[in-house]
Amino acid sequence: MEIEKAYVALSRLISAWVALVEYHTRLMEAQDSDLRAAKILIISAPTDRGIVALTEANCQGESFLLCFTAEIEAIAQEYCRRRGITNIVTVVAPFFTIPYDEGEFDAVYANCLFDFCDPSNIPLMVEEIWRVLKQRGRLHSVHMGQPSRRLGRVWAWFFRRFPVLSGGCHPVSVAPLLLDRGFRLVRADAPERFGFPLRYTQAEKPKVA
Repeated sequence: MEIEKAYVALSRLISAWVALVEYHTRLMEAQDSDLRAAKILIISAPTDRGIVALTEANCQGESFLLCFTAEIEAIAQEYCRRRGITNIVTVVAPFFTIPYDEGEFDAVYANCLFDFCDPSNIPLMVEEIWRVLKQRGRLHSVHMGQPSRRLGRVWAWFFRRFPVLSGGCHPVSVAPLLLDRGFRLVRADAPERFGFPLRYTQAEKPKVA
């Protein structure tokens, strides 16, 4: 399933999923970041509860949400209205382009993103994120990693067996691609819950001497 279709199809489910399985990782992102008055870009499903956590933490900054279609933007705007989120700007751009200048953001948050994409697209996505990050800007990503435990492999099998329910979500290895691009790996954790093979990766774009 294409990510644009998956985000729409799962929009009513993903908020509950994040609340049950992944919300602690969104709090980790907010606590790890130098948020309050930063310029940040969120790339996630339009009903991801991380939008709430990050915009609340970045209360005096500028927060932007990238949407891949006008339909996704409409869902995101309705979600933000219901959750009382007012300090965010939604922007529509086709997958995968970021319509901002080079070095514009202090941080990019890519949640439920890489694991919904064809792995062959990830290097190009990493390149685009690198472009819009400031020097010493950071990418934070929560995604489904490659399972190493039995229960994690069960999750991977279930998601592969029932793509309509999972939206095509699948395990990916992101950290090696970030290192190949030149990012400095800050964190590569596995904060699993209920055996789901979550990965929380934080990487920094180094300052050019």
